[in-house]
Amino acid sequence: MTENKYGLDLEITSLWYIPFWKSPTFYAIIISSLILLLIVLIYFFYKKRNLKNQDPVVLLIKSLNHNYNDLDKIDAQSFYFNLIYDYKKFINYKYKFAVFDKTDREFKYFLSSHQELDRKLIDLLTIILDDSYLVRFTKSSINKSKMESDLQQTIKVMQQIISSENR
Repeated sequence: MTENKYGLDLEITSLWYIPFWKSPTFYAIIISSLILLLIVLIYFFYKKRNLKNQDPVVLLIKSLNHNYNDLDKIDAQSFYFNLIYDYKKFINYKYKFAVFDKTDREFKYFLSSHQELDRKLIDLLTIILDDSYLVRFTKSSINKSKMESDLQQTIKVMQQIISSENR
């Protein structure tokens, strides 16, 4: 041990400054961050993959139940407007027909002119389009039970079409 005239230890080899990037703590932080990043990436990859694998028609049918769960708060005009729009989405997804730009009359004519569409779907849509026309344009009133019936028939027919094509 070497001392100077002030009594200080001048041998500095026992104290070494270790930079942070060479310390074990730094490596532990980096490894933990990489593991966390990998877990987050795997989670989002599987989540995105599961959403892509779901059929948009099935998602539409699930959303019908959710969107119209409280018919007392929905007025008949907006109900039928949205229901016709959901039918157009269904036909667009399922049969790849461009029907969004069609009016109700054009849509009705379009349905009757395409034989590859399911007959139950065409019959039900014709009834719903007539109800929709009465409610939206002539301002006639319709009871909630009729709206509920139309919604349940819609879901039933869409599910039958999906299940018949999956067989």
